[in-house]
Amino acid sequence: MLQSKYPITYMPPLMLSYHVFQGYYLLVTFKIVFHKLPVLPIIILFKAVGKLKEKKKQVPCKKIAIVCGSSLREGLHMMVASHRFATLGYQVTTYHNKIFKLQRWFEEHHIEPRDGDILKHLKNADFVVYHHSDNEASSEFLSQLRKLNIPLSIFFSHFNKNKKTKLSNFDQIFDKRQTMADNIAYATSSLLRLDNLSKNNGLTPLNGLEFRKYKKRVILQPSIKASSKYKKLEYFIQSVGFETLWIDQIDIELAAPLIYESGYFISSDSDLTHLASNLQIPTLFIKGRQEKHSIYQPGWLRGITITPPIWFPKAKESRTPLSRMLGAFKSLVAKDQILL
Repeated sequence: MLQSKYPITYMPPLMLSYHVFQGYYLLVTFKIVFHKLPVLPIIILFKAVGKLKEKKKQVPCKKIAIVCGSSLREGLHMMVASHRFATLGYQVTTYHNKIFKLQRWFEEHHIEPRDGDILKHLKNADFVVYHHSDNEASSEFLSQLRKLNIPLSIFFSHFNKNKKTKLSNFDQIFDKRQTMADNIAYATSSLLRLDNLSKNNGLTPLNGLEFRKYKKRVILQPSIKASSKYKKLEYFIQSVGFETLWIDQIDIELAAPLIYESGYFISSDSDLTHLASNLQIPTLFIKGRQEKHSIYQPGWLRGITITPPIWFPKAKESRTPLSRMLGAFKSLVAKDQILL
């Protein structure tokens, strides 16, 4: 059963004070009434009251709807929540266009495209889990979602206390020091009152594919502005005995098998880098700027992320020094060989 709980990283001060006062009041009452009784019956009574309160917080529901942003990485992350609910026997429907294209990789899940009638579809759900992105479109959809009066849990990846957003017992606030996959694993376990964590999102390779079949194959997916530098990187990679495969604006249905059977993946694209990490492929992520937090890093197999020097004005991945890219690839291969 789904249970109500405040976010693991947040509890309003007034609510905390209320719990402290309530506990003190009960303790004084028990001392007055049961002052002649031994301590053990009082402890048993406390536990019984606690269990009774937990039962009152339980929300009976069967149909769960999972909704998030449009990017592939957001879909892969929220599939962690979908898979956890599904393994516990809930009827889960995930609404995401790009994950829908990977339906064959998620055979055990019910995935629907997110279309213009999404709000009508959500009316049939008993409970909705929504990953809120910090942008205007996400906030607008959230305001419409709240009007449906359906039990709702909001996963806030970016929560601004200054906006004075009202939180429900089911809402979860992310820790920016952890990756998105870790945060969703924590949030889902917190929502379900589970002690163990799982980042498994149910992604299963297609039959006939062999994991890292071509270990010497390196997939390169540069941005347009960084293509010349990637050509120099390709020359070095080939000189040390590897083969390369360039992919550009490729469909994810075609990209997934190629990535799964390759040895390494180098890209400036966040979506496919997260997919490669999810498929347990060593990744080199070349970003345009440094991030203060880990929440944007791939959260499954940890690869290597590099950026231009911090003192570069308007840093972009095209300004990442070639020497830094070569050194990162050497480190990626060395790390992989140690793990093997």
